[in-house]
Amino acid sequence: TSREVFAKVLPAVLGGIFGAAERAPEDSPKALPRILGDATQLRQVIHNLVQNGLDAVADRPDGQVELITSTARGEHGELRAVRLTVIDNGPGFADKVLKRAFEPYVTTKAKGTGLGLAVVKKIADEHGARLRVANLRAGNEPDAPVTGARVSLSFSNFAPSKAGPRNDDTASRTVGPAAAR
Repeated sequence: TSREVFAKVLPAVLGGIFGAAERAPEDSPKALPRILGDATQLRQVIHNLVQNGLDAVADRPDGQVELITSTARGEHGELRAVRLTVIDNGPGFADKVLKRAFEPYVTTKAKGTGLGLAVVKKIADEHGARLRVANLRAGNEPDAPVTGARVSLSFSNFAPSKAGPRNDDTASRTVGPAAAR
């Protein structure tokens, strides 16, 4: 269930980049630089993004949602952003939704409110984060078939660090029906 997925994934993601009290599993890469932010709001962001991904792959036996945390660095190696990316192999965003994804009440879900990404956008803005959505395609052509969706958040307001710089810049977690097997 999505509740079980959240119970397993949220501690690792939150402990990794948001500085929450939860600890990342011992097999995960070292934590990325921590960002400044409201832990409750950031939990809501992750919940909304992962739930959207899980909803998108719910009818697929091979459905997967991947959470990737990474850093963006400047040309001299200085930290520019910490990025959270959620990728799924669902049907992607409809063109009409993609253009208005962050507007309230825009949805294609039968029981959706259309508030999930609008809330994510509001919280991202409040945290000075950049939010992007895109469809993944099979190939580089703009008319290639859609193979999923990607939502990424880039944070650039960092918490002071007591430890030295970290070298591990990427971590990935896959969740969903296929990953649970």
